[in-house]
Amino acid sequence: MPPDQKVPRRLEPWRRAGSSTGRGRRDPGADSGPAAPAAGADHCFPVSTLIAIGRQSCRQRDVVPDHGQAHWSAMPDRLPPRPAVLATPPAPAGPAEPTVIFETVHGSQAYGLARAGSDVDRKGIVIGPAAWYFGWIGGPEQLEVTPDHVRYDIRKFMRLAAQANPTVFELLWTRPEDHLVVAPVAVRLLDARDQFLSKRVAERFGRYAHSQLKRIRTHRAWLLDPPAGPPSRHEFDLPERMAVSADQLGAAEALRASEATAALMVDTVEPNFIELLNREKAYKAAQLHWKQYRSWLANRNQARAALEAQFGYDTKHAMHLVRLQRMAEEILRTGVVQVHRPDRDELLAIRDGAWTYDELERRTEDLAADIERAGTASTLPDEPDDLALDALCVSLIEEHLR
Repeated sequence: MPPDQKVPRRLEPWRRAGSSTGRGRRDPGADSGPAAPAAGADHCFPVSTLIAIGRQSCRQRDVVPDHGQAHWSAMPDRLPPRPAVLATPPAPAGPAEPTVIFETVHGSQAYGLARAGSDVDRKGIVIGPAAWYFGWIGGPEQLEVTPDHVRYDIRKFMRLAAQANPTVFELLWTRPEDHLVVAPVAVRLLDARDQFLSKRVAERFGRYAHSQLKRIRTHRAWLLDPPAGPPSRHEFDLPERMAVSADQLGAAEALRASEATAALMVDTVEPNFIELLNREKAYKAAQLHWKQYRSWLANRNQARAALEAQFGYDTKHAMHLVRLQRMAEEILRTGVVQVHRPDRDELLAIRDGAWTYDELERRTEDLAADIERAGTASTLPDEPDDLALDALCVSLIEEHLR
C-alpha cells in the first residue's frame, strides 16, 4: 500500500483523542507521537502515521486485511501473565544419563606386556545427555570409575586424540579383541581414526618419552645421593624471614618470562634485588625437590622399588620410554599405529634389566634422533584437519541424541 494512502481506523471510546490510554494511564509516547483526531472526525490516517502510532503503543493490535484497508481493533488492556514454568515440560531428547559408546582394555594388557598380577586398565568414551551440550551447567569432561578405569566425554577425547596425546590417541588402535563396548557411533569414530594421524606425534610422543626419562634420572639421583634433609634459608644466604613478598616474587618471574621485560629489569632494577630474587627462586625449587622426594619415598610401588634397588633405575619406566619412542618413529615413517607390540620380547627384556642405565641413555638418545628424522621425512600432514574432526564430533553427538 502506498505510504500516503489513507485507511479508516476504528477507535474504541477510551482511545479517542484527548483521552488517557485507558484505566487512568497516560500513553508515555502521547506527547511525542502523532495526535489522534477529535471525537466524531473521519478517523483516517496515512499508513506511515499508523505505523508510527503502532510503534509507540505498548499494546498488541490485530491488523486484518479487508479490501486493501487495515482495520485496527484494540486488544484487552492487560494480557494474562506468562507462566514462569511450563506445567508439563517437554521430554528431553536422547538418554538422561551418559552412555558408554566405546571402551577398551588399555595399558600393559593392550601392549602385550602384561605379566601375572598386572593390572587391567580400561579407558572409554561417553556421550552425555542433551543437557551436557545444550544446558548452561554442562557436564564433566572425565569420569573416573576407579584409578584404572577412566572414561572421557567425547569432546575431550577427540581434542586430546587430535593433539596426539599418547594415552588417548592409541585407544583408537587397540585390537578388536581388546574392545569391551563398541556402539554404532563408535564404529564411525574408529572408521575415521586415520584422520587423527599427523606429525604432531613427533612432538607429543617425544615429550611423553622425555618426561619418562626425566623421571628415571630423578629417581636414580635420589637412589645414589638421597637428600639429607629439607633445605634451609641459611643455605641460600637468605634471611630467616622472607625479604621479598610472594606477590613481588611472582611479578618478577612474570617480567622475566619475556625477553623485553627481562632486559628492562636488568637496566632498571638494583642488582642486589635481582640476586635476592634468584636466591629465593632457588630456595623454592629446593623446597619442591624435597617435597617430591618425600612423596616418592612414601608412595613408592614396592615392585618398582625392587627393580630400582636391583638395577639402579626404574626398568619398567625404561620399557615404556622405549615403547613410546619406537611407536612415534613407526607412526611417522609408516602411518601405522602398533599398540600391541611386535617387539614385546625385547621390551620385556629391558624391563628385566637387559640394558644398563648408560645403555638406556645412549639408546634413547639415538631413538630421539630417529624420531626427528622420521618427522622431517614423514608424509603425514603437519596437523589433522581440526574442523573436519570437529564436524565429526558434532555429527556423532547428534546421531546419538536422536
